[in-house]
Amino acid sequence: MTKNMRNILRLAVVLIAVAVIGNVVMYMMGNSPFNVDKLVIQRSISIGEVNELYIRAESGMVKVIPIEGNEIQATLDGRTTKKWLKDYHLVVKEEGGRARIEIVQDSRMRFFDLYTKLQLTVGIPSSKLEQLQVVTDTAGIYVDSVQANGYELATDTGAIEMNVAEGLLNIKSDTGAVDIVLARISHDIRAATDTGDITIQTAEAPEALRTKLEADSGQINVTLPHYQDGYIGEGGPLVHLVSDTGNLIIEHK
Repeated sequence: MTKNMRNILRLAVVLIAVAVIGNVVMYMMGNSPFNVDKLVIQRSISIGEVNELYIRAESGMVKVIPIEGNEIQATLDGRTTKKWLKDYHLVVKEEGGRARIEIVQDSRMRFFDLYTKLQLTVGIPSSKLEQLQVVTDTAGIYVDSVQANGYELATDTGAIEMNVAEGLLNIKSDTGAVDIVLARISHDIRAATDTGDITIQTAEAPEALRTKLEADSGQINVTLPHYQDGYIGEGGPLVHLVSDTGNLIIEHK
């Protein structure tokens, strides 16, 4: 081993030792990324005259579920580095019949924040909304048995799952699969992914339906009764599915 190589090796060992000692000191002071603590924030708002609900989360899984009572309840829980605990806020507001629930994060620039894992759960009473909109950046979206005339769900990175009776659907995932379970297809549906499969299951076989299915590098599989050449019967709602790299599936189950 040459002298230069030995010097480089010694320097590398010193730097590693300094990094280890630094992390130990930071951990003891409570400022290390390894110092993880539980985060729980709860907010609620009367369902009152609310007919539209907008939910926004930059990170963290979003679940929308039915609950009893007369209040919309939002709970942000999970874990994050202790130093970031006070950076998270849950904003819940209502104005003119439109309610907004949003996770607000103070610090935008973070490095090596590998231990934060959050979930926003929004419980909605049984009253029917006119519009439910959920938008996330890096998280999945799950909507189960919540009643609305229209649903608009969008995520940059994450899967979208929904199980509802019916409604007008506008679904978008840049990277992630889309799975939709319906009692019936009674309204137009538009769903698009850049990377991921799109699957629609309906309990009732439609008597009339129109489809527009676009898959650049994926298979198209429709197993609805009486489906032929993109149609069932005459007229009916339009199902428009688009995937750059994924399969498109519509089935009766």
